[in-house]
Amino acid sequence: MDAQDPWIWIPLIVLGAIPIVSFALYARLRNQPTINDFTRPECVEFAIRPDPGEWLMVPREQYGELFRFSSESSSPVSGWGDHRICMRDVEVAFAQETDEVQIFFEGRIESRDARKLAEEVRDRLSAATGTNLHLVAES
Repeated sequence: MDAQDPWIWIPLIVLGAIPIVSFALYARLRNQPTINDFTRPECVEFAIRPDPGEWLMVPREQYGELFRFSSESSSPVSGWGDHRICMRDVEVAFAQETDEVQIFFEGRIESRDARKLAEEVRDRLSAATGTNLHLVAES
């Protein structure tokens, strides 16, 4: 037996994959989370952008007032982003970029529901800043 022979590695590779496949199958049969459920959260992303040539800057002291949803109850949580809230087991991160605000919905939420909530934030920002804003789906 030569270690350079590729045929000798096939049984080792197959035997090494059995625990991973078994874990995933066992977890799915018991409705338990799998490895992918922990490493790949669902995320729906939007950007709120002004007209070309315009700027969108939201003062940090207004994040709590402007980055929220009136149609859903939510509470602030810690995490990445400039402002972060949790609602219905979905975490929403708001990130102020140079000329836009990005919104990330992390968790299980329908795209149309996320869009309605993002439109609500866009309308609130537009009214507060007096700027014409556009909602762009990023994912």
